[in-house]
Amino acid sequence: MEGKMIKKKLLLMFSILLFLISLVGCSHESNDWRSQVVSLTVYNASDWDFDAPWRSYIVTSYRTVDQKAQTLIPKTTFTREKTLWKGRKIGVVRLKDGSEIRIAISYYGSFFSKQGEEGYYYFKEEKYKNEWDQLIDEGNYEKKN
Repeated sequence: MEGKMIKKKLLLMFSILLFLISLVGCSHESNDWRSQVVSLTVYNASDWDFDAPWRSYIVTSYRTVDQKAQTLIPKTTFTREKTLWKGRKIGVVRLKDGSEIRIAISYYGSFFSKQGEEGYYYFKEEKYKNEWDQLIDEGNYEKKN
């Protein structure tokens, strides 16, 4: 009788553990920040390390885009694959809850990565790639004082 009770408790604990593991494995998709975008500020910066504190950046200019970022960022697809970076800009995405996410935006290839996350986000459709490239490459940045 006592052995059956122990087996039931072990089975219950094992089931709970499997459930928790499945939640962790799906956390990327279930907690998707891309649908919460309010704005994106893109910085032209030099002498910086993406993982370094903000004070190490030399920002020469910036621009903020709102509606276009809200439309385009949710259109991306996430992959954990590695990619070749040939230069990048800094981006700060502001979310509806007021929090901010730092992203590295590739100069080439229409993709970006989120700080602290392995992998990157890219556009599958050519239409969205072109819109993203135009958005990122526009020359009307405001000069930083």
